[in-house]
Amino acid sequence: MSRFLGRLSRTPSTHSIKSNQSDANGEPLPPKTSQILTTPAPGCVPKPRDPLTPEQEAKLAELEKYARSVASQTAPPADYEVWEQKWLGEHNLYQRYLRAAKGDVENAKKRIKSTLEWRREFRPEIIAPASIAHEAETGKQIVSGFDKDGRPLIYLRPARENTTPSNDQVRYLVYTLERAIDLMPEGVENYAIVIDYRGATSQSNPSLSTARAVANILQNHYVERLGRAFVMNVPWFLNAFFTAITPFLDPITKEKIRFNANLAEFVPAEQLDVEFGGRYNYEWDFDVYWKTLTEQCGIAEDGSRKQAGAKPAAVDKHADAIAATQLTGDGATVGLGAAAGTTAALAVAAGSTGAVSANGAKTTAYKYLQELADYEELLGKYDTFLFDCDGVLWSGDETIAGVVSVLQKLRARGKSVIFVTNNASKSRATYLKKFAGMNIEASLDEVFSSSYASAVYLKKVLNFPADRKVYVIGMHGIEEELDAEGILHCGGTDEEDNKFLPALDFTSLQNDEAIDPKVGAVVCGFDMHMSYIKIAKAFKHLTRAGCEGDVEAGKEGGGCHFILTNDDSTFPAKGGPWPGAGSLSAPLVFSTKRTPTIVGKPHKPMLDCIIATKQFDPARAIMVGDRLNTDIEFAKAGGIASMLVLTGISTRDEIEGDDAKTVPDYLINSLGDLDAVP
Repeated sequence: MSRFLGRLSRTPSTHSIKSNQSDANGEPLPPKTSQILTTPAPGCVPKPRDPLTPEQEAKLAELEKYARSVASQTAPPADYEVWEQKWLGEHNLYQRYLRAAKGDVENAKKRIKSTLEWRREFRPEIIAPASIAHEAETGKQIVSGFDKDGRPLIYLRPARENTTPSNDQVRYLVYTLERAIDLMPEGVENYAIVIDYRGATSQSNPSLSTARAVANILQNHYVERLGRAFVMNVPWFLNAFFTAITPFLDPITKEKIRFNANLAEFVPAEQLDVEFGGRYNYEWDFDVYWKTLTEQCGIAEDGSRKQAGAKPAAVDKHADAIAATQLTGDGATVGLGAAAGTTAALAVAAGSTGAVSANGAKTTAYKYLQELADYEELLGKYDTFLFDCDGVLWSGDETIAGVVSVLQKLRARGKSVIFVTNNASKSRATYLKKFAGMNIEASLDEVFSSSYASAVYLKKVLNFPADRKVYVIGMHGIEEELDAEGILHCGGTDEEDNKFLPALDFTSLQNDEAIDPKVGAVVCGFDMHMSYIKIAKAFKHLTRAGCEGDVEAGKEGGGCHFILTNDDSTFPAKGGPWPGAGSLSAPLVFSTKRTPTIVGKPHKPMLDCIIATKQFDPARAIMVGDRLNTDIEFAKAGGIASMLVLTGISTRDEIEGDDAKTVPDYLINSLGDLDAVP
């Protein structure tokens, strides 16, 4: 089943997978053991929850009454009736479904009815171990140990995949989840998942239909079961996929997912696998694992229980416990194996959001930061701060009050600072002069502009031939970044391209000197000297014969890439806003009828450029910007938190009301407000 977590290679079946010989501190490890851990370490218990309100209890009672009524309308299979009654009797069941439905009882009813129908068909509690034992042989899924909150740990190791996509893979994942649920101590309703991509490759794809089936089961029928997910040793070929899915996660779910985290912070050393710095010196042995797991969960080989009609004692206590909780959405479901195109990887589906109250009423989805305590909480939660520049750090030629001090305080606290701007009129080197003039500390590797990202995209993504040229509609910033990457160019600030054509006289454009056949790309950015001659030349390059084909070295004509540095309709400056690069490129897009690649925010190439040079945990990163349609959308596309400042383009009115299209995680009047923090 780990195949659903990535495009992964198959590893030969083995019954003995060795661990390391010393812990993270170099101390000798305890003797190796093949015994799994089926009880938490002392003191590892769930955090107490708030008591239910009378209104919440009434909703739960209504939902339970509905579920039992639906179940009574038709009889389940005879061998499953006792298990259905056990499931319907779990009090936390209704809390989880109501949270997943954001407090909406009618929505929760639909969800629970769907799961009831699925469970009757799939019968997850009584999957016969013998029918899926072959899936377990390599240790690709292991249930062993508990985190500091008493959640069972499920280790998933895709590199140990040993079978091809099939229904048995789906059944084995469900079997593993059910065993983790069996082992949950009283009051615990979540598991923690550790997904270790060590040794995984991108050699094979799973069945798309099977991957979708897995995603559907885990998203819709194991709601609110994920406590935490740790994604370790993420390979390069999955970075883009994680970037693509994280915009669909609410902030609460994002907080549950950690990339390359220090697991010792979450799991007691004696219960943490040595591969992650713990002292649990586990050695895989299929026979021991399978025997221990089935015995601890009281499972007979045919899937029935050794004590007829009963789960293990620990599970009975859990099923009867009422875990009081606020129904505001503090959990999530994890869909392991959702596919994106032909690439299958980890997909996480949010079970609920924090934007709905217990009674199902919609509340404000962002947090408005106005108090010192809010500022301290923000700085404690994030380690990497990405900043837009215009409208956030400065407006025109004036630094926004308090910004210089705020940036200094962030650095003093050990925070990483990255400046991300769609301004393509300046190169990074020129931008550093702008920063210096504003008394803002910055280094070249901290600055990412759309002009720089465009040059990197051409060079490293498109492998633009060294003997071909780029026709530039733009200013010195684009030209300087192209020069830095060794890319030939024309147009831009060339004197001949900054003249006016005589009325309806196109003779000067009808030769190879004017329309250079070596041009293999047009890059359009902000240009204060936009002219008809530039539009006409770019049009000719982009519409010539074979223009949408490959751009080949050593040849002329043929393919021609169409790239926009950004598609900002306007930009902030003194007396503005003013028309931006997106407005200037509109005539080309309209006349050529071609769809350009847009590099800048909120589009993906800019993020790819940053990820290629900066490593950070998306769960602890935040984008600060002044535009909803670029900065905040960029954050959502990158799976990071976002904060809107009100010193630039967007206003608070745009994020209020049911029709708000893009809403940040945080709102603050000005970045300078954070200067209140000591």
